[in-house]
Amino acid sequence: MENFPVVDMEKLNGEERGATMAIIQDACENWGFFE
Repeated sequence: MENFPVVDMEKLNGEERGATMAIIQDACENWGFFE
């Protein structure tokens, strides 16, 4: 069983913004939108 992605939204304000956006994109495309 796969674990659903957990996204730390705080990282959108820092240097990891690009990587965090990629995680959000993957989560939306492969898991559906936020619940």
